[in-house]
Amino acid sequence: MHNLKIIIDGNPVAMPRPRFSKNGRTYYPKEIKTQRANIVAAIQKCMAAQSWQTIAKKLPVSVILQFVHPRIKRNKSEQREYKTTRPDVDNIVKMYLDCCTRAEVWHDDSQVVVLTASDHYAGVYEDAHVTIIIKELEQ
Repeated sequence: MHNLKIIIDGNPVAMPRPRFSKNGRTYYPKEIKTQRANIVAAIQKCMAAQSWQTIAKKLPVSVILQFVHPRIKRNKSEQREYKTTRPDVDNIVKMYLDCCTRAEVWHDDSQVVVLTASDHYAGVYEDAHVTIIIKELEQ
């Protein structure tokens, strides 16, 4: 059973809703393509550093996601606080699972059978980042 730990610096990015052109085609805003490419590159860098091989097609996977947003001024505590504002945690999860698929961590995100996600504002001594822990599960 292997584990992969990925830490991506910067603000968590949510997957936006698709837009529709006048002729009915769907598209995503241009900035999402560059953000997605940056996330995929960071994931692939961590995979290479940890000698991670793509997970076999039918193998189940557990994923833990921690999203840490920049600290806000009104936060009186020195510790992390839960973030209950937009973007919704499910839209952020969609972006990072999609990027893991594009980075070939696994063949398809349908292999994820256990998913834990948390959304926080940063504590005093930390910057915004995303932590992803991926574990292969035994069948």
